[in-house]
This record gives sequence, C-alpha cells and structure tokens, in this order.
Amino acid sequence: MYFISSFFCSSFNDKPVNDAVSGPIGKELFEKEQEDLLSDLKDIPKAACDRRVSLLIYVFLVLFIEE
Repeated sequence: MYFISSFFCSSFNDKPVNDAVSGPIGKELFEKEQEDLLSDLKDIPKAACDRRVSLLIYVFLVLFIEE
C-alpha cells in the first residue's frame, strides 16, 4: 500500500488575499489551493471508511486463502 502526500498552501484567517503581495495569479492559485484543502478535509471520513473496508476485505481474503 502506498500513500500520495500533498502539500497545500492556505490560510484560515478571514482577511482577503493581498493582491499587492501575491499578484493576480498568486491570488487565484492561493484561493484554488484553499478550496482543494477544504475539499480534502471534508473527504477524510470517507477515505478512512474506504481504507477500513479495503483492509477488511484484504483480511478476509488472506484468511480464506490460508484455509
């Protein structure tokens, strides 16, 4: 089993991104990363459930093959 790690650049304060510092492209990328991060955080419970089901199936298959 392998895991793909991700790196997100985001902020959780309520202030808008400073255009003077980031520029228009930086602001767009920053906001996209923030959306991706929030989406991934919302998917954690589903991913954990999928992982448990996969592990359970694997254990049953291993036990079945050993018999």
